[in-house]
Amino acid sequence: GGVIADSVALWSQQPENQTLVQRLQAADVQLEASGEPPKAVSDRLFGLTFVLSGVFENYSREQLQELIQQHGGKITGSISKKLSYLVAGENMGPAKREKATTLKVPIISENELLALLPVAE
Repeated sequence: GGVIADSVALWSQQPENQTLVQRLQAADVQLEASGEPPKAVSDRLFGLTFVLSGVFENYSREQLQELIQQHGGKITGSISKKLSYLVAGENMGPAKREKATTLKVPIISENELLALLPVAE
């Protein structure tokens, strides 16, 4: 957390990055979250916490995060023994896989995640 915060602060102090942000704002690119949580579809994943790692075949990471949240699940960025599932995409870092295995966190694929969701009618 602190390392990332320091990195973001350093990045934002660079003149070329300040210019980039100004250009993006001038182009009406939304740089802040809308503040609205995703609309709930079901509570199938209520009480479950997920980490997404790697590149996914059918959905972007953001789409999968939204899908999980729409079904009541939570997203986190770190592996812990409280984690319900590590969703593994292609090129996932070996450190996350190793930590999940050590902590006995189930590692599932994108398709296995989708199988946890209710079937659309």
